[in-house]
Amino acid sequence: MKICYLGGGFHTIRWLSYFVKKGHKVSLISIDTPEIEGVKVYNLKEKVISHYMQLGHSSFIAKVHEIRRIIQAIQPDLLHAHFIPPYGYWAAMTDFHPFVLTPWRSDLFLNPYASEYNLEMAKFTLEKADLITVDSEALGSKAIFFGAQRDKIMNIQWGVNLSQFNPKIASDIRDKFCLGDSKVVISMRNFNPKYNLESLIKAIPAILKKVPSAKFLFLGEGDFKERLSEMIESLGLTKFVYLIGKVTHMDVPQYLVASDIFVSIPVTDATSLSLLEAMACGVAPVVSDLPSNREWITNGYNGYLVPVKLHIKGPMWEATTDIIFLINHIVELIEKDDLRKDFARRNFDIVSERADHYKHAEHMESLYKILIEKRRKNEY
Repeated sequence: MKICYLGGGFHTIRWLSYFVKKGHKVSLISIDTPEIEGVKVYNLKEKVISHYMQLGHSSFIAKVHEIRRIIQAIQPDLLHAHFIPPYGYWAAMTDFHPFVLTPWRSDLFLNPYASEYNLEMAKFTLEKADLITVDSEALGSKAIFFGAQRDKIMNIQWGVNLSQFNPKIASDIRDKFCLGDSKVVISMRNFNPKYNLESLIKAIPAILKKVPSAKFLFLGEGDFKERLSEMIESLGLTKFVYLIGKVTHMDVPQYLVASDIFVSIPVTDATSLSLLEAMACGVAPVVSDLPSNREWITNGYNGYLVPVKLHIKGPMWEATTDIIFLINHIVELIEKDDLRKDFARRNFDIVSERADHYKHAEHMESLYKILIEKRRKNEY
């Protein structure tokens, strides 16, 4: 198969790598410039489309023209775009089929509410897609709400590489950060207001009153890092909180197996890959009580759910979190070793059965073949 992707970001690249290894001819159109072994990357930066700009086209239209030109040159069997703005919308504008769309969380949970333009963009892109892959039933329901046909939606997980993420891997993180026997709470969401990290930091003083030896690791990146650092310092938490920043995906398992509790409390979410990776590594989850998380976590059985609320006012939004629930659940898991072990055993089984990366990639490959066969029969 000749597969052309539009997108960017680590998880998209990981997806491409699977299909390269399977022997397919893979190309990527992106505004980033990633280097991926075996993948031909086409860069959409402004200098590449200057010809169209000189003809008086807007930047948006210029990019659509350039994407059409690339597609004409490589003649792919299938086009697969990740994200609605910008890649999915650009792909929809080319009118190429078969067109597979993978919307991400904010594409449907936040962006359409910000403006009428964003709403129409989402509706148009969903309508044009021949297949829409989602990683949660909640995200699929949102797609239907915005006009997608139910029979076009398929649940496909990014999935976890279980040879890389499991409780048995070696880790030197406790030695590296002098954590000793302390119980460790880890957050792996980026330093962005939408991930609600402030609520976790606000809960830490109360947790330390009950468990003074606890430590907290924050992995991620983003413009909010300085604000979080100021909070940590103002609350006198610098001896207990490690604002580590970005680590490579290859290093993430070492941090997870060195941790005891995983916390992720955004106010909107699709299926969080970091949650699934934590579950695979035996880290007890405390996560937002959201439909997407309830697809994986049964409260008290394999993790805990914390009530959160999202308040949307046009392009603005704010979050509220039940801090007391958050504190109590973290403290309980710190104090109850047997409960954490029960959660760990159940969660590894769940991820093995429902979120194996290779099983979902194979399923995606079979769906590609069905779509391409329809094209050969002139069904588009």
